[in-house]
Amino acid sequence: MLKHERRHFDRAKVNEVWEEYARTHDLTGMERMAVGIDPDSHEVFLGHSLHEIVERLKNEGRFRPLYYRWVNDPYFIRKRGRR
Repeated sequence: MLKHERRHFDRAKVNEVWEEYARTHDLTGMERMAVGIDPDSHEVFLGHSLHEIVERLKNEGRFRPLYYRWVNDPYFIRKRGRR
């Protein structure tokens, strides 16, 4: 059974890794792609969903906690308050 590990990320470091990746790669047409970012190794993983990224890393034996976001949005899930 997998142990779920919570990890707190340094947002400044995550943003730095993402900005470098976005600057050096063409992201045209990838607006709705999910992104997994490892700020420690500076690795960036793209997929159609969070589930796809997680499954790919598990199959490769490289799964670890990542910071997830969308290509065009810095938040993967937003908390919505009552209106």
